[in-house]
Amino acid sequence: MSDQKIRKVTIGAAIGNFVEFFDFAIYGYAATTIATVFFPADADRSFSIIATLGLFGVAFFMRPLGGVVFGRVGDRFGRRTALSIVILMMAAATMGIGLTPGYARIGIAAPIILLICRLIQGFALGGEKSGASSFVAEHAPDRERGKYLGYLAAGSTLVPFSVGALVMAAISSTVSPESFEAWGWRIPFILGGVLGLVGLYVRTGLPETDAFKQLRDQRTTDARVDTKSLLMQNKVRMLQLFMAVAGSAGVFYLAMAYIPTYLIENVGLDKSTVFWTSAIAPIGYTVLAPFAGKLGDRIGRRAVLFIGAVGTVIFMVPAFLLAGSGLVLLAGLAQLLVLSFCAFSDLGISPGQVELFPTKIRYTAASVAFNTATALFGGTAALMSALLIDLSGIDALPAIYFAALALISIPFILAMPETSGRSLTDHSWLALPDAHPPLFSLTKSPGGTNAHGSQELVEDPS
Repeated sequence: MSDQKIRKVTIGAAIGNFVEFFDFAIYGYAATTIATVFFPADADRSFSIIATLGLFGVAFFMRPLGGVVFGRVGDRFGRRTALSIVILMMAAATMGIGLTPGYARIGIAAPIILLICRLIQGFALGGEKSGASSFVAEHAPDRERGKYLGYLAAGSTLVPFSVGALVMAAISSTVSPESFEAWGWRIPFILGGVLGLVGLYVRTGLPETDAFKQLRDQRTTDARVDTKSLLMQNKVRMLQLFMAVAGSAGVFYLAMAYIPTYLIENVGLDKSTVFWTSAIAPIGYTVLAPFAGKLGDRIGRRAVLFIGAVGTVIFMVPAFLLAGSGLVLLAGLAQLLVLSFCAFSDLGISPGQVELFPTKIRYTAASVAFNTATALFGGTAALMSALLIDLSGIDALPAIYFAALALISIPFILAMPETSGRSLTDHSWLALPDAHPPLFSLTKSPGGTNAHGSQELVEDPS
């Protein structure tokens, strides 16, 4: 496939990815207002905030189920089919949140409907990240997967958070606090639903990957893939991916979902100011993501993951202390610093989760491992942070918790096989001596390479 066509696929995947994460991001930014609108006016404020953040987190526990369902759809009927269904569901649920009346009008039905919409969002998002990564990676050359996934991450992972924050900032700066609470916060949710239809149109026009088409052509009516058996054969690599995600997912959602709430509720900064800092903070991630992806193509996925984990261990607590200083500039710097190391972690994970597994179970295996870790450690990040501070009175405790998770992930990262530059159509290289080269030593594709820069080997059934 030509570079022009690969760029078209990357942009198309990024547009859909953008819509998905925009819908998820605006809930985090509107959390303090949602707490007021969807819960009783006479409820304890801490209860309303924790309940709202709990609904943010509970959606993540639908992600593993969504990963299984959409992983099977993607592995059976195509990546494009699964990703199109995903974005349609996310758009419908997001618009549903924007149109649901508050507690003052319909009582307990309001938070129940909100819960249902959040569960649908989480279920849909379970098929997004791994699916979009697989879709782009299977189109990209073996030696440049990190580069194109870096572009995908730069344009669609944190840009939606920036745009969501800008939209929230613009609305909250334009209307009165009363109007923002009454109807202003709903505008981004309705906009997210409309954008979803645009994303659906774009995705249905993209070509299916050659790797999937080759797999589909090989199937016969009596030769069904034993998915369960294949997943069991790949359980060690799924655990390694799970732990790599565990060390970074919480940090990402701490920076983008909890710190804005913390700055408003605990530090006392006004909403507009926090929305503006949250819009600027992802710049570091956006700039570093393509660099980290290209770096992974050269020195290996493990090395890039290692940089992200070690940086998180060292800088997590100082960054959180900066956020709590009460100074707007330092709060923005804290988010910028944390997200910069997330770029390295994400660009080790995004291509790595695709390269670790064979085509016939790639979408399913990657989605299950990635989404289970994200649910347990990313989905609970905001709620866990609020509870830790509320129960202990120690503002830095969430940072210590997430730094510890990053530290625990390092041995699992080091134990992973090096996947950079490997062919996606075979996995017999795992038995070769160079499957685990020294960290930072990879300067070309491991093992022998063909004219396309990938290893010519027969596919291994595992």
